[in-house]
Amino acid sequence: MMRQIQLTITELAGVTGMHRQTVSKRLQDIQPAPGSSSKRKLYDLKSALSAIYSTGGSQNAEH
Repeated sequence: MMRQIQLTITELAGVTGMHRQTVSKRLQDIQPAPGSSSKRKLYDLKSALSAIYSTGGSQNAEH
């Protein structure tokens, strides 16, 4: 079984090369992973990347 990888918004911004605010905006409809706190929200890597890259239009030019 594969381990579930969880990252913060800052870590996801680093991985994708996108601005932290862009990542945060694209994750607004995604629930943080269980065990997250209000100050340190963790997101499932697979779900987060899907949400980050599923938006279309000119926003993709930001990364």
